Amino acid sequence: MSTSPGIEPPFVSVVIPVFDDPERLTLCLQALQVQTYPEDRFEVVVVDNASSAGRLPCVPDDPRFQLLHEPRRGSYAARNRALELARGEILVFTDSDCLPASDWVEQLVAGLTAEPRADLVGGRVEVAFESGSPQTAAEWYEHLHAFPQEYYLRTANFAVTANMATWRSCVSAVGPFNAGLQSRGDAEFGQRVAARGGVLRYVPDAVVGHPARATRTELLTKLRRTSAGTRDNDLAAGAGRAHFVGLAARQWYLFARSVGASVIPGRGPDGWWATARYLGLYAEMRMIQTGVYLRAAARR
Repeated sequence: MSTSPGIEPPFVSVVIPVFDDPERLTLCLQALQVQTYPEDRFEVVVVDNASSAGRLPCVPDDPRFQLLHEPRRGSYAARNRALELARGEILVFTDSDCLPASDWVEQLVAGLTAEPRADLVGGRVEVAFESGSPQTAAEWYEHLHAFPQEYYLRTANFAVTANMATWRSCVSAVGPFNAGLQSRGDAEFGQRVAARGGVLRYVPDAVVGHPARATRTELLTKLRRTSAGTRDNDLAAGAGRAHFVGLAARQWYLFARSVGASVIPGRGPDGWWATARYLGLYAEMRMIQTGVYLRAAARR
């Protein structure tokens, strides 16, 4: 990384919550040890979020890395714990199951500091498959729909915390994450930044890899969590019955759009069967979300 003579690059704190994931955390931390950003200008703050005995994380024997503990369950509570002690002018976020590219920190800092200076940026999240390409219906869903970071920033004013950066001054202005949320706290935080007139930017060259969810169970577990997070955020914001009815109806617009698209490559029965399995799972997911939003509408 090149900087102007006599000007030090901003000090960066990389924040990583972890729960029962020591193996993938180790890979993530190894990637952070070989960043192109000047090694004396960043630290890594790992927060153990009450992991099980035998699944406790450890960090490298490196003065840049520290391990904190947050007994209150929830990744946003863990991130807030890191914010209490992090020294960075810039705060960078990822997850224990992510694998940052070697220039990841450098690219996020460049995205934040480019004129006009941004208040919050999100990088690209590339979904990785165990076999190298999507095979299961769940993996096809992940391939087609997971982590549309640019879309989130453009239309919903947030970036997922798997690949996000902001200024400490921005956190001081809008407040930390909502520790009471189990999901979608990144959306709630980003929307507070935007509501104060903050500039949000997509940085496609700041890349982390994320393993695809390979099974129906994994995918539906995440869906129930994120749908409940959307519901809770919107209820807290005062959304009315019409809003939730509209969200429910949108699920079937999305499904119809997928039915009308040729989504799975391949000719003949193999391609048709893969498409049918994908659409079956997609329909189940839309039904689950419809139920969440209609029950919320009934409460208004």
